[in-house]
Order: sequence, then structure tokens, then C-alpha cells
Amino acid sequence: MTTPLRKITDKQLGELLIEKGLITKEQLNHALEIQEQRGGLIGEILVALGYVKKTNIAQTLIIQKGLAKKGQHRLIGILLIEKGLISKWQLERALLIQEQGGGLIGEILVALGYVKETDIALALTSQYGFPYLPLESYEIDPEIIKIIPERVARQYLLIPIDKFGNNLSIAMSNPLNNEAIEDVEALTGLNVQVFVSTSSDIRGAIDKYYKS
Repeated sequence: MTTPLRKITDKQLGELLIEKGLITKEQLNHALEIQEQRGGLIGEILVALGYVKKTNIAQTLIIQKGLAKKGQHRLIGILLIEKGLISKWQLERALLIQEQGGGLIGEILVALGYVKETDIALALTSQYGFPYLPLESYEIDPEIIKIIPERVARQYLLIPIDKFGNNLSIAMSNPLNNEAIEDVEALTGLNVQVFVSTSSDIRGAIDKYYKS
């Protein structure tokens, strides 16, 4: 099995620090290389290297949490626009439908015929470095399934797929949902590593494994 990549939170934090002019892209890449070799939190690595102060990290994390909680749906839409998969008008229409009736922005865009589920998954993969995992032919150990309750899996549209020591690999349709990741980590006491799958794949896997 492919080694799980770092969580989105690390990359988002680094990008926000660059946007605020606190570090350079080269400094972030240096820190990410060290993280891949030795592990650890990207913020702590950046502080240890002398690139940024702890207070800067704390302030940026507050901004990061706000963006993740309030803007995750729009972030996906903007990403799809940047990739040339949808137009700004199509995103605004989908967001209006979501505001009126709820639902996931990706699924609304798919239902409107603007984009395919695999397009969304592959766009997230190319932009943020998440591994893409089609679940249709992937076998999950029933013991792994027990780690996350069905209600949590359905609430966040995710499913556990593997466990290595204290690291739990999960498949999600929206890996930008940091609230979901934090809740799963708090519930399981494990470090979460994210793979991207389509909404249909995850719903099918939830029906298959939690039913059995």
C-alpha cells in the first residue's frame, strides 16, 4: 500500500504563512522535506529552523481554522474554476442551491452536470497532493471499519481504510474538511492520513461494510 501523504492542514498552514509574507516557498519546501524524512508538525519544524516564530504560527492557525470551517465548499469550487472544469457562474449557481437546500458542493456540481466525480477527486489530488483511491475494488479489513462508527462515517462521508501504528488512513470525498479530520482524531486517538475517493465510492463502501 502507498505510504499516506501528509495531511492538508500542514500544506495549508505553509501556504498561509507564505501569503502573509512570513516565510518563502523555498523555506516551506525545506521544512516539508524534513517532515517527510523525520515526521513532526510543519509549524514546529519551521520554528526550529528559525524561519518563523511560535506567535506567528498560532495566529496563522486561527486564520486557517476559520478558512477550513467557513470556506471549504468555496475552496473546492475555486479549485475547479482554476482547473478549467467549471465556470464562476456555475459555482455561484451551485452555491445558491446549497444555501437553499444544503448538501455537498461537489455533489451539487455533479448533479447539475457541470463536472464528474472523478474530475473533482483528481483535481484535489493534483492540487494538494492527496493520493486518489478508487474504493470499488479495494478490500477493507472489517476490524478497521470498527474504528469509526457508522454515524460518523455517514456524517462526514468518509471511511477508514487502513491502520499503521498510530496512523489511521481514511478515504474522504472532501479532504478540505478539517473539522471532520479533527473529530476523527479526537474520537480515535489516532493521527489521520487522508486519501481522496468519490462520494459514490464512499457511500457504496459505507453501505457494503457497515451492513456486513
